[in-house]
Amino acid sequence: MGPVRTATFLILEASQPGATGPEKNLLATLRFHDVDEVQLQDFNHNNSIVRFTVSELDRGQFMSGEALPPAMLVKIEHGFGLKAPFHCSRIEAVLAEWASPEPLGKPLP
Repeated sequence: MGPVRTATFLILEASQPGATGPEKNLLATLRFHDVDEVQLQDFNHNNSIVRFTVSELDRGQFMSGEALPPAMLVKIEHGFGLKAPFHCSRIEAVLAEWASPEPLGKPLP
C-alpha cells in the first residue's frame, strides 16, 4: 500500500453542459491510492483548475505474460496556479455534495 492523496474540488455548474445557474455548484472529494511520480508546480493562493483528466498507463506484464493492471495518469491542468500530474493505482469517490453559496475557506489573519 502506497501513499494516499485526498483532494476536494469545487465544480462550478456554470462550467458544465446545460448549466442553469450558480446554485448547483458541487464539492467533490476524491481519494487517490498508491500515489507516485507527483509533480507539484506553481501552487499559490489561487489555484484555478481548467481540466482534470485521467488516462491509463500500460505497466507491462507479469513473468507469466499476463498484463499487469494499468496505472492511472492523473493530470490537473491549471488556468492559474497549481499544475500537478501524478500516477496512482485507483481513484475512490469519497463524497459529493452541493456547495454552500457562501465563500469557501476563511480569510487569513
